[in-house]
Amino acid sequence: MKIHITEMAGNVLDQHLTPAKTFLLALNDGSNQFSNAGGTCMIGDAYQVIPVDQPIAPFTIELDNPDYHVYISKYEQIFLPESFTLDIYPGVGTLVLKSADGILDANVQFGNTTAK
Repeated sequence: MKIHITEMAGNVLDQHLTPAKTFLLALNDGSNQFSNAGGTCMIGDAYQVIPVDQPIAPFTIELDNPDYHVYISKYEQIFLPESFTLDIYPGVGTLVLKSADGILDANVQFGNTTAK
């Protein structure tokens, strides 16, 4: 799986990440230890960036990207296409996750690195 990160999205990421440029791309639907939300209406459509220095189980699947180390779990893999992009939503300035099929999440948040 491949994630393209635009230059504008990279500028935002770099403000939050350590020099390791490593993060988890985690669903925020109650399915993992970093999620602060829940409910069946959210399953698979709300993502968050969790800045880390190294992968944390179960987030051990590394996505292909030349500049960042991005990890997902098998659960996120179910909902993500083979190739997708993290960008800035025009006119709004939020991080947006999108693919050739459309927007996956128009408001990707930065999550808390403290697991619940």
